[in-house]
Amino acid sequence: MSEYPFCCRLIHKTLWLVYCYLCDIVISYFAGYSSGAVTNEMVRQKRNKLFSEEKARQLSLISRVEKIEVRHVGPPEDCVLLMNKGLSTPFNCAMREHYFY
Repeated sequence: MSEYPFCCRLIHKTLWLVYCYLCDIVISYFAGYSSGAVTNEMVRQKRNKLFSEEKARQLSLISRVEKIEVRHVGPPEDCVLLMNKGLSTPFNCAMREHYFY
């Protein structure tokens, strides 16, 4: 998973945590029904709906990503880092440095 940018990994982890939280909500939502009234399909549909809504909500918070150039002068060599404004750090760029060698 390290080949994805930090923001994608963060969104993935956040969505996974939301998914786990939503599973608990779905289980408690259907707890009032008798054991024969709730099917796996009903739970699956409810979970998918809640997950899709949360994913759409989080993606709507991310606006257009602006690219910036950062010039590094110093050891080991001078270079230009292409970064996402407000998202990337030099550490994120260093993680992908091996792609260019």
